[in-house]
Amino acid sequence: MIDKIEFPSDFIPKGLIKIELFDDLTKKKVEEINTHNFIARGVLDHLFKAKMRDVFTQKRNTGGQLVSESFGDMFEQISLTDANHPESPETEWLRKGKVIGYALTTTTYSGSSTIQGTYNAAESSTTAEKVHMVFDFPTNAANGTFQSIYFHQSSYVQPNDYYRFPKIGNGVYSLKKYNDQFYVLKSSTLEVYNSNWNLLNSYDLKDSSIRDFEIVDDYLFYVKDHTTNTIRKAPIANPTALELVIQGISNYCGGIAFNDINRQFIIGNYLSSNTVQFMYYDVNFNLINTITISNNSLSLSYDKSKLTIIDGDLIARSYYIDTQGNAFKVSYYNVCGAIDGLLYDSDGHLLPKLAIGSRALLDAPVTKLNTQTMKITYDFILPPLF
Repeated sequence: MIDKIEFPSDFIPKGLIKIELFDDLTKKKVEEINTHNFIARGVLDHLFKAKMRDVFTQKRNTGGQLVSESFGDMFEQISLTDANHPESPETEWLRKGKVIGYALTTTTYSGSSTIQGTYNAAESSTTAEKVHMVFDFPTNAANGTFQSIYFHQSSYVQPNDYYRFPKIGNGVYSLKKYNDQFYVLKSSTLEVYNSNWNLLNSYDLKDSSIRDFEIVDDYLFYVKDHTTNTIRKAPIANPTALELVIQGISNYCGGIAFNDINRQFIIGNYLSSNTVQFMYYDVNFNLINTITISNNSLSLSYDKSKLTIIDGDLIARSYYIDTQGNAFKVSYYNVCGAIDGLLYDSDGHLLPKLAIGSRALLDAPVTKLNTQTMKITYDFILPPLF
């Protein structure tokens, strides 16, 4: 029995890219770069499975529905960033790096933004064999150095109710899996479920200001949103036996996470709606580093602002945030946990890792000056239907 389908090479759309820089005064081309992209595994895997689900269940008397409509357009926006990490087609799912420029693929733009270019509808075309997209960036837009070109949704949308994890009630703050059991933090309650989501125990923590928790080495670590008694811990066998670990470390502390890779705790100190301080501690809660990030695109608050680590990346509330303050929204609702490669949000949805559609890593950085215009031509060569 064949239990896994491997996509043949001619099944995957191929992206051919040309970047052209022109001197605005002479109109002469000063640089041309040609490269290619990869299609993210999430697109090939999750979207394919969703469409197959549609084919088999749609309009059946068993309650089928169009699952694929849960996902947005993974090629709605093109973004140019300074990300230079190696390509990993099998695992990459996030846009990373500072955004130098971007353009929507579904509409044109004629404003004065310093980063937004426009889709060139006159030179673009779509056929059954090829999608030919052209983007123009005037002298005032996308000035700087970039090395990655991403396609992704312009804003992450909420999957519909088909992608819900088992009903565990409302008001979920944080969710973890440990030793094949699920731990769910609500207002002042910790609930424990077995692997089949049957409730095993419910513990009254008698403290409604606890906002997040982490499990490390058979201990629960709770974080409060006040300056006093900030971090407390309890043995996993007795979740209500709270013991003070550290206090008075923050303004409003709303999140805690543990990075298994470097064995460090991360605690979020929310200074304002767009400024957050991440404090890094070793396993004995000795302070290692503090990073303060201000980003006007963020909408963070200490209230229920849990931290989540997935694949070594930090998710704060609904945003992926790197150490340079670059942010990318990954969820419509707040992420309350990451388990077995899936994100769980506070409204009860399971979110597959589908934040990007593709990425191209350039062989060398490209720098656009304010005396130059830029044209990016992107051809997606589509696989044959038959």
